[in-house]
Amino acid sequence: MSDTYANFPTSFFRAVFRPLAVVIWLSVSGVAALAGPFGTYEIFPFETRLTYWIVVVGLSVFLGRAIRLISERVLSQNPIWLEIFSVSTMTLVLTVILWFLTPLLLGVSNRLTPSFERMTLYVLTVSISVAVVRRWAVARADAEVPIAANGSHPRLMARLPEHMKGTVLRLSGRDHHVEVVTENGLTTIRMRLADAIAEMEAVTGVRTHRSHWVALAAIVGVEREQGRVVLQLANGDQVPVSRKYSPALEAENII
Repeated sequence: MSDTYANFPTSFFRAVFRPLAVVIWLSVSGVAALAGPFGTYEIFPFETRLTYWIVVVGLSVFLGRAIRLISERVLSQNPIWLEIFSVSTMTLVLTVILWFLTPLLLGVSNRLTPSFERMTLYVLTVSISVAVVRRWAVARADAEVPIAANGSHPRLMARLPEHMKGTVLRLSGRDHHVEVVTENGLTTIRMRLADAIAEMEAVTGVRTHRSHWVALAAIVGVEREQGRVVLQLANGDQVPVSRKYSPALEAENII
């Protein structure tokens, strides 16, 4: 199993419990509790509504992130189908869960519970909104990362599908393939990681691990936990740093 997949649980929980993600989680829960949709404003006190929405929004965050990570690996070659798959899967799964969870959490009768069709519309609207905001946020963050220090494009760009060409944030080796993450998403090409890094000579970057290389300009933070160092990238990805390659990052004053 490659490091990309072996670190899936760790990357998942780091992304979900980032300070910004937690702030958004609690903020959305608070707004929903104040608004009191589904007719809950008139019936339940604020504390009950807040508890309900903390659970629901938290569940949405967990499901959404998991579905997103999985769909990026299944449909990495096509960003349009990636968004369609993520939104439709999220809508279906979360609607079914909420349909059964709402009466249990609130104890509301079938008369007060929205119809399955109406709840699907609610969840679909929220899922689409989240997808739009995510794309905007990632695009804004990536726009701050230069293509190369000298303004030129790396040779590796010629190997990428047209819709994936853009600022390269990181490279990850997996068997005989390389995952290339650009501002437009993730794609996979068949070649050795060492050769892919060689074709990134126009971009200032550093190898962080035997399976990972990152563009220095894409690094926005460093996290340390139990002796392990992980780099936080502009698009939200986390990349591990091994002891072998840490001196290079120390030389660049990154860690």
